Amino acid sequence: MQFLFEPLNISRHRDQRWSRPVQFDFTSDIKLAPLTFREVHRAAHHFPLCVRRTSAGLSLVAVLADNAGRNQHIDDEGRWTSPYIPFVFRTHPFRLIASGAGSSLVLAVARDGATVNPNGEFAFFEQDKSVSEATRAVHKALSEAEASTRQLAAALVQLEALDVLSEVPADKMGQWLRRQRCFGVQAAKLRVLQAAPPDALAGLFSASPAAMELAEIIVFSHRTVTKMRRVQSSKTAEAAPALIEEDVEAAPALSFRRKEVDFLDYGDNLTFDIE
Repeated sequence: MQFLFEPLNISRHRDQRWSRPVQFDFTSDIKLAPLTFREVHRAAHHFPLCVRRTSAGLSLVAVLADNAGRNQHIDDEGRWTSPYIPFVFRTHPFRLIASGAGSSLVLAVARDGATVNPNGEFAFFEQDKSVSEATRAVHKALSEAEASTRQLAAALVQLEALDVLSEVPADKMGQWLRRQRCFGVQAAKLRVLQAAPPDALAGLFSASPAAMELAEIIVFSHRTVTKMRRVQSSKTAEAAPALIEEDVEAAPALSFRRKEVDFLDYGDNLTFDIE
């Protein structure tokens, strides 16, 4: 998303309103969507997940692009076509950015005329100049997601220590993904790890029980997408990246609890906040 984000400010945004995005053509060139900890289970049902390594550290991302490197989840009209929309797109036109002091994060708004204009769904501010309830709800959700990033980062470090990550083969997901330094979980290595004596792994798992769960979720995501390719060969086979491993046995469905935030829902199967 190539937008300029500026801190929410009453003098700048008092006469403006905001809307949930209806068109998602601003995501057409986005190949990898960063995930929050709370949406990992839901996202795994619809996108292959990978661990990305950058100079800033490790992050968990959903792979959106096909082998050609174009986001396969929007149509020619800019409409999102998959059953799940990642949190980062549903909270557009907002994000948190560093304050002037640099140590704290403040709510920022994109300069995007499609979602920020005088005729939007929700006010930024009430008549008494207080921040509107809808805007506060988004700020709260973004802050909670940001707070969980440290937990996710710790789990990813422990996942890397499990030695189950492998570079995504170029012939499976395209050269562009390999250049992004993305890693999948090798199912074969994961099975070996699961069969190891519990006492041999006790120290590692007690440090971060989420590491093994993340590994299983990543494997699940590739198996699920591959299974959907076989069922919907006319559409999904062209879009979904192939499985890293040759083993494509079905994984059990994952369960999750939902917390509704109505005005940011895109249907009753799309919740803003997933635990």
